Amino acid sequence: MAVTVTDNRTILYQDGLTNITGASTDETGFFAESSGSAAEAYNIATGQIYFSGTHPTYTTTGNELIYVWSAIVATQNGYKEATAADSSHALYIGDGTNNLIIYQAGNDRAVFKHSDTQVSFECMLIDVDYIGTVNTNGDLAALTGTYASFAVGSINRVGAHYTTLSKALGGGNNTYLDIIRYGGQAEGIQITGGTTGARGTFSEIAVEDRSTDTIKAHGIIREYTAGAYGCQGTIRLGDTATGTSYFESINESVTFEGREVGDDKFALFTDANGTGTNVVILTNAIISTAAPGVTIDFSAVNMNELTLKSCIFNGLRRLVSFPTDANGTTRVHSISTCTFNDCDQIDPGNTAFTTSTISDYDSTIASGTGSGNGAVRLDDDGSAKWSDLTFNSVGTGHAIYIPSGTTETAFTFDNFSFTGYSVASLGSNLIAATGSTDAMIYNDAGGAITITITGGGDSISVRNGTGATTTVLNAVSITLTGMKDSSEVRVYEAGTTTQVAAAEDVGSTTNPAGNGLSVGSSVGGTTDARTYTFSTSAGVSVDIRVFNINWIADDFKAFEIPSVDTNVPIAQRLDRVYSNP
Repeated sequence: MAVTVTDNRTILYQDGLTNITGASTDETGFFAESSGSAAEAYNIATGQIYFSGTHPTYTTTGNELIYVWSAIVATQNGYKEATAADSSHALYIGDGTNNLIIYQAGNDRAVFKHSDTQVSFECMLIDVDYIGTVNTNGDLAALTGTYASFAVGSINRVGAHYTTLSKALGGGNNTYLDIIRYGGQAEGIQITGGTTGARGTFSEIAVEDRSTDTIKAHGIIREYTAGAYGCQGTIRLGDTATGTSYFESINESVTFEGREVGDDKFALFTDANGTGTNVVILTNAIISTAAPGVTIDFSAVNMNELTLKSCIFNGLRRLVSFPTDANGTTRVHSISTCTFNDCDQIDPGNTAFTTSTISDYDSTIASGTGSGNGAVRLDDDGSAKWSDLTFNSVGTGHAIYIPSGTTETAFTFDNFSFTGYSVASLGSNLIAATGSTDAMIYNDAGGAITITITGGGDSISVRNGTGATTTVLNAVSITLTGMKDSSEVRVYEAGTTTQVAAAEDVGSTTNPAGNGLSVGSSVGGTTDARTYTFSTSAGVSVDIRVFNINWIADDFKAFEIPSVDTNVPIAQRLDRVYSNP
């Protein structure tokens, strides 16, 4: 086993009968987690087994999620009966006067249950912050007292409710309560370990979860079929201390399951440290949710490698963030050919972000500061590592948001395409506090921004915030082809001597910038079939001149730069009388 799984939550109850109500046997031969469970024989009867010792304040951040392992080995009713007490297998929670059952399982439904090792136990879950919604949905009932009087801040009993339709066999037991844990979004399980040759996987985490060894039975991740997993809690990948960890998932899918939890409780994190090596690689992975929101926070500093390739993030509806400390050597991060569908705002940080699709962003989610203002955040980390991005709108909101406080004034959009956004007033917007609320770009930086479009990307519509203006330059690559060696190129603004681009010798790759090969241009080709590429804005009119001691070419006067990248053949003929102006 490459991985080490550490449970960051707090254990409320583990085994034995101390502070247990409703059970008479410490069952050492039947458990989810070693070495026993609190058991009772409820023979064609209804009862509860619960922990009645000291409880934390569950409304405190970090305590809100309660996980209860329980089993019923008897003929059952349905999970939700007309008479609440008849419901077979429910999570039991109360303040001593007002005691509730939250419908979970029965003969018609199971909740979190492994398919081997501990096949009888189920891990039930409740988010105490979500109990009001559970009540509204009709998925709980008061066994004693009322829900209206239930004091969530004074919970003093947690366990399980049982209704059986058959007797226990051989005078034994048929209801069992095992390990109870509590925690919050930041807790869950920590995944460390692994080597370059034996890297951790979601499969290995699931194996650890279904183990009955001491402090196992995490109740976080289970295997549906090979390569497909269900999750009901936070997973943290990486080591926060000084250790090394390697995690690589290939062709695995993780679905965060529909549970009685709010949208702010499930997450997938990366962790790292400045001493050990920490690597996370996901290839052809699918991360999705059956209902609750899921935060993807891969922004840990000191991560040595974060690579996402051909992954799908679907329906997560929470923030997605990536590292800002990439340096190309000891910290190498990339997102390529990935799909982000129905997520909240993505912050790529300083990560290479290429050939990916962002679709169905919902601006009404707004799960973080400014996240309702655009599908992708663009700030001082810049866009130099972004290319070939596709944005598909559901009809409202912006594709890219430049937030207040951004000091960078120039960005490049390399082959970005946009569908479903406002196409009114494409191009520059030089008036502050104007523009469509469905424009592709929302510049809220409070100052002047210049965006240069390259690679044949779409023209953009812009909304400006207070004090903001946006200049859009549609940069198009023009490649002059077929030139003789030693040819010199000069490109001027039409009718002037203001230079746009230049190359002293298209046959040389050693020209100094400025004096020879102008910044942003390049040479290529083969002997006497040289090329020279420069970029400028679509619609600009230029004069193009090519000089050579032995060859002459006609000038291109007032050449209008087209809207797409274009090759321009240069025809040179022998010049017996050369004059260099």
